[in-house]
Amino acid sequence: MASGGRKENAVAELLWYSLEQLEKHALTEFKAELSKIQPKEGYERIELDAVTDLSPAALATLLCSHFGQSHCVEVTADVLWAMGWMALANDLLDKLNQGARFVEWSSDLLIQKVYNVDGTMKELLQEGVLSSEQHDSIVAESTNLNRMQKLYELVPAWDVTAKYCLYDVLMRNNPSIFLQYLADTRAESCFDEFTIEEQDISWAGPVTHPGEMEMPDISWAGPVTHPGEMEMPDICLSSSVICPGGIEEAAISASTDTNWRKLMGNQNLLTPCAPAEHEPPQMESDSGTHSGAKCMACPWPEDDRAEEVKPEITGGKEGKKEKYRAHFPRAGFFRCAETELKFLVRTATTVEYEYSFWERHLPDGIPAGWMEAGPVFDIRATLGAVEAVHLPHFLCLAEGNVNTSEMRIGHVVNGNLLLEKPDAVKPFHAELRDPSFSPMGVILLSAAFPFIPVHSLVPLYRVIRAADITLHLYLIPNNHGLEKVVDKDEKRRGHSLLVNKPPQTKRPLNFNTWYRVSGPSQAEINPQELKFVYLTSDSRQLHTEIYNKDLQEGMQLTLMKVAQEGEKECDPLWAAFLRAGDIEPPAASPPLYSAGLHFVEQHREQLIQRVTSVSTVLDRLYGHVLSNEQYQSIRAVPTMQEQMRLLYSFVPSWDVACKDLFLDALKATNSHLIQDLQGQ
Repeated sequence: MASGGRKENAVAELLWYSLEQLEKHALTEFKAELSKIQPKEGYERIELDAVTDLSPAALATLLCSHFGQSHCVEVTADVLWAMGWMALANDLLDKLNQGARFVEWSSDLLIQKVYNVDGTMKELLQEGVLSSEQHDSIVAESTNLNRMQKLYELVPAWDVTAKYCLYDVLMRNNPSIFLQYLADTRAESCFDEFTIEEQDISWAGPVTHPGEMEMPDISWAGPVTHPGEMEMPDICLSSSVICPGGIEEAAISASTDTNWRKLMGNQNLLTPCAPAEHEPPQMESDSGTHSGAKCMACPWPEDDRAEEVKPEITGGKEGKKEKYRAHFPRAGFFRCAETELKFLVRTATTVEYEYSFWERHLPDGIPAGWMEAGPVFDIRATLGAVEAVHLPHFLCLAEGNVNTSEMRIGHVVNGNLLLEKPDAVKPFHAELRDPSFSPMGVILLSAAFPFIPVHSLVPLYRVIRAADITLHLYLIPNNHGLEKVVDKDEKRRGHSLLVNKPPQTKRPLNFNTWYRVSGPSQAEINPQELKFVYLTSDSRQLHTEIYNKDLQEGMQLTLMKVAQEGEKECDPLWAAFLRAGDIEPPAASPPLYSAGLHFVEQHREQLIQRVTSVSTVLDRLYGHVLSNEQYQSIRAVPTMQEQMRLLYSFVPSWDVACKDLFLDALKATNSHLIQDLQGQ
């Protein structure tokens, strides 16, 4: 039997390993924070008295039994984040995710190579991953291959913790497969922070598992005989893995009696590269501006139990700032789909907000030594309605170079900057409970960190007014407010077109670090190397200009860190392949005027009958085209058609600019209808 009477299940042992990293006072703080955290609906909070005297192992077991395998890791990570132990939280989630990805990506290998199938199935039954019926059905198959194939028919329906349990059980019952994989893949191909040195390794002697199970002696010269007379594959290891932080226990030597958890506990070593057949011929960044995890260094998205809300948007034309109005229909946790702001509200309420900048409120900006770490928002809400606000930030906490104790929420009150410590810091947000609202945003004491890792964007514009194919490529933090500033500036200067390519970098960029933009040999790139530096929001942002005669053969663009002397060249941090169709201006719309009539006048009857969201149209016109009296009189009419007819009664008195604003409001709220009418 592979497990030898194992005491803990895989997930509890994973938690135990993380909790052991906490010093005594930090473990006490963990217990206190755990007693405060609000778990998902259906789970009870753990009282402090119940955990005060527990050891890390006992606490891990309690977490697993109380919250269940599918939720206990998430709760543990939430507590570590609340304490500011970002690296440990991310390491915990990283291990969970990487184990799950291994069993997904390596299915063919595992189906073919797993040799201790009976022991694996028995432990999966003990873990609760398999039911008795599933276990019996699998072991009834005639061959190991058929048993593994039947097991893998179940895997797609499992959650990440069940897949991790499978990974853990397979690793302990079939160690030679994982060690062979470690040697064959040469872990540096997936993770450039590891270096691999050529040297012979031997592993002679038992490996002790926490459950006191002794692994058999293994000789790497030929087949290995496993208890039960199963023959294991030949193993020939010729590499040792040297990891940052001195994790050299992973390199196996005859003189070391290595604890199994230490040997295989760093699962970064075993993370597979994506299968080659899944890789496109041209590598291109694959994450959008506001979707999912922000970078590959952040393996676990925030718990997104927040309900998405699409706000009403007003302004944004003729130099006016966009304003957002979010309606929350009840008490709950909500996320704005446009800005990534999150609100925990006590009751049904409406919150209004807009992007702002420190320089608009503080003549000298924020003090020297500090830097903005996220967008600045001007928020207006009913007093007491908001229990907590979660402000987005662009710092990459997974890289371990940022001390969250140096983060603050800055408020501008009566022209002065007030600093408040956030109640919790998560991978992409800082939480402030019981907030009072004024212009506010996340800032960081940057003087302590010369090379700050930030989630970053590479927006790309084609300059329409320039010669041939001229592109502007920017390096900016992932700050949606800053994106809008760049977009407005580009369109004002050169009537530029934003190229529709994913802008996010695969990993964070570091301030005060040089990056190189590369393209085809015939392209002119000036400057080719850029130093990524922090710039205030009122400064023109860092960019380079790329010129090419045409795009008949397409153009591959990449962004890479400039390698210093002695460093190896890293993989691209961002890439895009441009084709001619990617940079063509949109087809010209049909003329807005015909026989002296504006578009909204030509299609009066159709618009009256077919426009929906009349209230949003009115909100966009209020204060710009409609007076308060006109606005209120239209809103008082009971049906949308009657509201539109009354609105049209004011149109004859409008000038062309007002009619254009009316059309803009219709395009924003009824875009398919306008496209249909323009095509007639």
